Amino acid sequence: LKISDRDVREGFAEVIWPGRFQILEKNPLVIVDGAHNRDAAERLAENIRCYLAGKQITAVMGVFKDKEAEVMVRIIAPYLEKAYTVDLPNRERTLEKEVLCRYLISAGVQAEPAGSIRQALALAKKDAKKDGAVLAFGSLSYLGEVIRICRNEGKE
Repeated sequence: LKISDRDVREGFAEVIWPGRFQILEKNPLVIVDGAHNRDAAERLAENIRCYLAGKQITAVMGVFKDKEAEVMVRIIAPYLEKAYTVDLPNRERTLEKEVLCRYLISAGVQAEPAGSIRQALALAKKDAKKDGAVLAFGSLSYLGEVIRICRNEGKE
């Protein structure tokens, strides 16, 4: 099978990968990314440097307890102004939001646990204002809810 370089470039230009640096809203900018391990966090940091340079970033973060949460926090913390931590829908596997919050604070990020994913998103959007960005990341397991919240708010 012969595929030209041009066809490959055009194909990649059309790819949509939900939950991977996906823009949900533009004012303020709301992005979701399923970065849930060291490698994904490093790719997310590259995207932040490339596309969000100079923006004040407020994060919403939730992770499973079997992931490298402290490593992920160290990779992403330099880019965050503030973060809201959340428990994931799968309560048995979630890293408690209070523990995740302590990791962020120890990495120099102003952070606090939120009562719910909806509340975390609302607080982050309020903090981000028009010129900032909200970045929800850490686990794909809760990003579907973030996407639904953003889509439903757009209809209200």
